[in-house]
Order: sequence, then structure tokens, then C-alpha cells
Amino acid sequence: MDYHALRNRLEGVAVTHITPYTSDGKVDEIQLRRHVRFLVDNGIEILVTNGNTGEFYSLTLDEARRALEAVADEIGSDALLVAGVAHDPQTATSLANHAEGCGAAAVMVHNPVHPYMTAAGLKDYYDGIAESVSLGIIPYVRNGLIDIDVLTHIARHENVVACKYAVNDLQLFGDVVRALPTEESGVAWLCGTAEAWSPFFFAIGARGFTSGLANLAPQMPLEMLAALRGGESDRVMRLWQKIRPFEELRARKSSGLNVSVVKEGMEMLGMSAGGVRPPIAPLTGEERAELRRILQSWGLLAAA
Repeated sequence: MDYHALRNRLEGVAVTHITPYTSDGKVDEIQLRRHVRFLVDNGIEILVTNGNTGEFYSLTLDEARRALEAVADEIGSDALLVAGVAHDPQTATSLANHAEGCGAAAVMVHNPVHPYMTAAGLKDYYDGIAESVSLGIIPYVRNGLIDIDVLTHIARHENVVACKYAVNDLQLFGDVVRALPTEESGVAWLCGTAEAWSPFFFAIGARGFTSGLANLAPQMPLEMLAALRGGESDRVMRLWQKIRPFEELRARKSSGLNVSVVKEGMEMLGMSAGGVRPPIAPLTGEERAELRRILQSWGLLAAA
């Protein structure tokens, strides 16, 4: 595999797509196929299946595997496919091997949720996954425990091609980027906290970002990416101000509304998404009204 080319392809908008459900709460593979086709047809070139916005931790392992198989079959070579993997080392490795068999280009390794982690243990965890497959590896960092020491160790693997960095500490991110410059490490830095933080991460070294907003409005993150790449600061800030209320709503309740806002926004726009599974909860009436006002302000919904 050409890891340099893969790294370059990952410098864009990586859409963590939702997992739609039927009315009885099962994964809706028909709507899943329709949705990823909608994203690809609207210019999205990187799809992340079984990410956090896809409710990975609410899916059974069988559901996660079947979802990835459906997406891989639907999009073929029309977009770059990244598969989320996690859980215990054996399960994460098994999921990575399954992703490779499905034709995924890379796996995004979710930040481990174990209550007891050390740098040495994290190194062993990532080593085991990276050494089990030849596809690209993307660590997803949501915790400061995955620090410069750990990331430097991980980056020694040839197939570690990118890092989704989701700790909103810009000085720390700057230190990490300086410690692992792209030219030497082959790592594409992705802002892991979406459009609202992407301008600031780009200023320090990010070259792409992940997006949940794209599930319902793919043109907005693509426009943000174009403005960032073009150094159009005024345009970037106009887009940032426009998108910010949506992302702030998703960030409420310690980001507990992340998925609910995306899915309910899709439903408001006539896109079938289904509900959410516990421990996520639907929006309250007040939150739903706020979301509707945001979509109206964007011209996606008619005013009441």
C-alpha cells in the first residue's frame, strides 16, 4: 500500500456518518446505503463507518461488521472508507482484520475507554492493532494520556498515516505537531472536533477535519475546507459564525447531544435517520426548537 498517497487523501473532510435505525430500532441497512450514496454524490470523499456519530458503542459487534460490509459494498472505490475499531485488544484487532477484508483503506482506532490506562499499555494496544494489518492506522485522540511520548511511539509504524486529534488544547496540539512533523512522521493531522475548531487547528498544522454536520449539509464543510485551503480568512470566519450554533448545540451536556442533533436535523430535512439508542437520548422540545431555528437561519427550512 502507498501510505504516502493515503496520507494525502486523508487531508480533507472525513464524514463520520450516522447509523440509521428502523422504526423497531434495528440497523436500517437500506437507509444506510442510501445515506452514504447521498454523501458521495454530494462530493464527500472520505467516509468513517462505525465512528462515534455512528453510535459505535451502542452497536453490537455483528451490527458494526454488517454496517461496514454494507457501506463498502455500496461505495466501492467511489470514496475512501475508514472503519472505526475499539474495545479490548483482541476485538479491536479482529475488527481491523475484518475492515481490511472489506476493502477499507484505514481504521480509526477509538480512544480506549478503559478506566486504567498507562503510556506503556497504550503503546502495546496500538502496536498490536498496527502490526495486525497492512491498511492505514488513524489513532483517535480524546484524552491527554495519549501524549507526545505515546504518539511518537505509534508513529514509528509505517502504516500510521493520520491522527484524529480531539483535545481542544491548541498549545498542546502545537507541541504534538512540532514533535511529529508531517514530513518526517507521515502523519496527516485531522481536527477531531469538527468545523467549529477547524480554523484554529489548521493554523497550527491540521490539514483536514472530521464532520458530523455533513450528514445533513455536506456543502457547508466542503466550503469550509476550500476556504481553509485557500487561506480565505474572512470567508472562513463567516462560515465559522454560521456553523458555530449548530456545533455548540451538539457540544451540550458534555457532547451528549452530538448524535441527537445530527439525526433530528436530518429528520427535519426529510432524511430518514431513525432515533438514537441509550445511553444517548432524543432532544427535548426546547432543544428541538433551537435546532429548527438554526436550520431555518441557514435557509434549509422554511420559517414557521
